[in-house]
Amino acid sequence: MRLTFSKNGWWQEDCVGVPQTLILLAHVFIRQNVHLKAHLQKKALMLYQDGYLYELTQIKDKDAIFKAICQKGSSFLSQQISRWKRSLKRLDYYKGEAAKGNIGIYEDFYEYAISLWSFPILCESGDYFSTNDLVPLIQKRLDMAEKPAREIAILMSRSPKLSFLNKEKMSLISVALGKKSAKEHSKEYFWMGNTYRDHFLCNEGYFLQQARELKKKYSMSALHKKMNEICGYEEQILGAKAKLNKEYTFDPELKLIFRIFEKFSWWVDQRKVMMLKIFDILFSLTDQLDKKNNWPDVAKYLTPEEMKKAIAGSQIHIPKTRKQNFAYLLDYRGNHMIYEGEPARRLLMSYQKSAARSEIKGMVASGKGRIHGKACIILDAKKDIFIPGSIMITSMTRPDFVHLMRQAKAIITDEGGLTCHAAIVARELGIPCIIGTRNASKALRNGQKIVLDLDTGRVCNDQ
Repeated sequence: MRLTFSKNGWWQEDCVGVPQTLILLAHVFIRQNVHLKAHLQKKALMLYQDGYLYELTQIKDKDAIFKAICQKGSSFLSQQISRWKRSLKRLDYYKGEAAKGNIGIYEDFYEYAISLWSFPILCESGDYFSTNDLVPLIQKRLDMAEKPAREIAILMSRSPKLSFLNKEKMSLISVALGKKSAKEHSKEYFWMGNTYRDHFLCNEGYFLQQARELKKKYSMSALHKKMNEICGYEEQILGAKAKLNKEYTFDPELKLIFRIFEKFSWWVDQRKVMMLKIFDILFSLTDQLDKKNNWPDVAKYLTPEEMKKAIAGSQIHIPKTRKQNFAYLLDYRGNHMIYEGEPARRLLMSYQKSAARSEIKGMVASGKGRIHGKACIILDAKKDIFIPGSIMITSMTRPDFVHLMRQAKAIITDEGGLTCHAAIVARELGIPCIIGTRNASKALRNGQKIVLDLDTGRVCNDQ
């Protein structure tokens, strides 16, 4: 397979990860072709360095998939969501088998995880369009300035349904109010601490402590008020959308795009729940293999083929450099290439060189005006230290970032479109947010005084 890095030809998302999740995700991207009945996702490249994963897909592939979805219509998405919901039910079976120590389910589970995840990965096709093309399209169709067009794009792409974070918050408030036990809450949300790299069980004690902190911070009446505010979210969003629909005449194409992004917004949020539950099972199995072989955290770094051989009792030897640098390239024909050590490092350096840019500019997902503050770069929510009141700079956010996001003055991400996790959570929390800058976490430094222009999406030094 020929591999070149043309300027701005690849869409990047990155987060903490390990080879197990890296390879899984590559197959997920390619598998979505099954639902599209066309080879639109040509290749997926996953780069890894020192516990960090870089997910690369070609922008032209994303555009082709998004165009195909628009042609098929929102009913196509509804059908895929229904199929996905039916498939979700089998997660409980694998959770139960993993809890029994049945490591033999690994191969079957890995294939199931690829298939299940391949449905909502369709949402990622809209990232580039929502970040770069949607606002100009609204401007052109409605003959308006950028700012009101952006506000329309943000509101019309929102789902009126409660996010899982708001549902979890309501449940936790119920624990704090004594209407629900922490044990009941933990059964529903035990998976919230997982990441692409880590397996962390949020148990009864963990949530009980969170409930106690809520009671210390807020009065009973304040907690009831917050509960009512969350309950009124759907009515608020539907009312705001109805107002826009009366004020403007959206043509059929814009209406279709808004419906698609509204579905994307809901599905991206629900996908997070699925992903974290998948990781809970996957890392339970890798932990069991480590324990069986008396390995010091090795199984996460095995390829699926190596994992199967190890489960069967074969001796496995992986390069010492794999934990430092690893890369996996997969195409739509099923061909793959593995790079380890120095070749993988050079591949990552080559990509980073091609993607370098000086201006920091993205899509405004939340907020207005100008925000001044100090940058605080957080790439690993479990390791990096966030200074409350700072401006959070990160590649992309995940559920384990939320407790830090609540303390942020504003949020800037390298990646994501209007329906990404950071955009959804920032709007729910009322925190200013700029997404899709591509380079903020690399161009800025900790403690740097910066200003966010929420009219243009630009970030610069605060003179």
